[in-house]
Amino acid sequence: MKKILLFSALLILSQVSFAQKIKVVDGKEKIGGGSNSSLSVMIYEATDSQVEKAWKSLMKDYNAKVSTKDGVFADNATIKDMSANTVDVYAIIEKKDNAIRLIAAFDLGGAFVSSSTHSSQFKVAEKMLLDFAKKVSLDAIAEILKEAEKEQSKKQKNLDNLKSDKTDLEKDIEKYNKQIAQAKSDIEKNIKDQETATKELDLQKKVVTDILEKQKKVD
Repeated sequence: MKKILLFSALLILSQVSFAQKIKVVDGKEKIGGGSNSSLSVMIYEATDSQVEKAWKSLMKDYNAKVSTKDGVFADNATIKDMSANTVDVYAIIEKKDNAIRLIAAFDLGGAFVSSSTHSSQFKVAEKMLLDFAKKVSLDAIAEILKEAEKEQSKKQKNLDNLKSDKTDLEKDIEKYNKQIAQAKSDIEKNIKDQETATKELDLQKKVVTDILEKQKKVD
């Protein structure tokens, strides 16, 4: 059972890794009050609500004040690897191609992080989004796997019950066959007993007839 579940987990993860390699893309998006430099990443198997909840949690880990008007806004996030000052982080979460696209823009205070002008800060933001997307995708897959395992367990139990029922039915057949064989033997004996009883009856009838004949001869 454990081997089957482990194989299922590895199969799901390998398919995701092969067909849906997670990567961060930089560009410009309408975010943070204008067309600003941003990063985006695709997150697989998760719902938009799961992504939003996880992103808000991550931003709170950076001591940001989080609000959800026009996306998710993290005010004054403390991202030490990115800046000695606090950073405002804007995020948009949207459904796209059976996945979730997360767009994030990091405002350093008058300038948004971009690959061309903030190389070191961009690498921090890129790693943040990449790690986040992988974790959320894998967490979502783990939940899917958990439900699949539950369903597999139900189907296994159903199969085990069917096998048990078959064993019981086979035992019943064996018992009934023995009863049938015994009944056939009893029928054969009964037929012989009937033949004996018939002969005995015929003899007794003759005895009665002889007695009646003797009775008639008495004058």
